[in-house]
Amino acid sequence: MLATAAVEHDIELASDALGFFGRQGKRHEGDEDSSVFPRLASHAEASADLKRTIDEIAEEHRHHAELHARLDAIVSGRDDAADMWAALADVAKALGASYEKHIAKEEQILFPAVRTLLSDADREAIGAEMEARRGR
Repeated sequence: MLATAAVEHDIELASDALGFFGRQGKRHEGDEDSSVFPRLASHAEASADLKRTIDEIAEEHRHHAELHARLDAIVSGRDDAADMWAALADVAKALGASYEKHIAKEEQILFPAVRTLLSDADREAIGAEMEARRGR
């Protein structure tokens, strides 16, 4: 969406993407930070690879927040870039590359660890916490 918005000079599409990140991305990252990572922490102590992956994903969450803030500044007109569309294209590229690596880590390491290391009760509690964060 962001790359298309940059090419087509479509600020509404860029705004829609920003809204998606603000809602869905923030929820997803909050779910991991608040519910998943704490439960995996005891297992991470036993596995250096899992600990490293959790730390990397948490750092990527912080990096995503910085990119989202830059995107917000561009979309709102507060960014001082000489060419807002080039700046938008740069942010789109950075987010795309970051999320591609991030999602691969989640799918290859994090989510399998949740399935194999956490109990049914832990996974049910994570689901309940996610629902509560969404007001359900």
